[in-house]
Amino acid sequence: MGVNNARVLDIHYPDRNIAVLLIHNDYVAEFKQLLETKQVHFANNFDPRNGSTLKDPQYKDLTEQERTSKACEIQQQRLQRAVLHIRELVKFAVAYYFYQQKWLTKSFIDQLNNSRYGRSEDVFDMDEDIMGNFSEDTTTNVANLSSIQH
Repeated sequence: MGVNNARVLDIHYPDRNIAVLLIHNDYVAEFKQLLETKQVHFANNFDPRNGSTLKDPQYKDLTEQERTSKACEIQQQRLQRAVLHIRELVKFAVAYYFYQQKWLTKSFIDQLNNSRYGRSEDVFDMDEDIMGNFSEDTTTNVANLSSIQH
């Protein structure tokens, strides 16, 4: 189809005839255009957390609320698996985005941070002053590097 596989971070299938692709932000417009030329239909209103997506007969006796709760649980498991298998360079950015959307729990993020840093402190809650200083330091270091190279 002409899809750049390096830009596809994850694929999963939450319902019949539905494929969900997690792709890099910078590739969305190009990817959509490519799929439109191949006449691929987009299910823009699809919600994997809706109880109607559960087709397994074991869920047939659940109430609508229980089905929705179960669908949310299953979707969260899919996202956790995706994050764990995404390459290291983008894993934490994707996890943070999912956390901001409230699709992943704080405890999962803490476990992920623990595996990365050996501690579970929240690296996403950095003080703005620290980040400002970091940004200034980086700019200074780049400027210093430029003067050294010339």
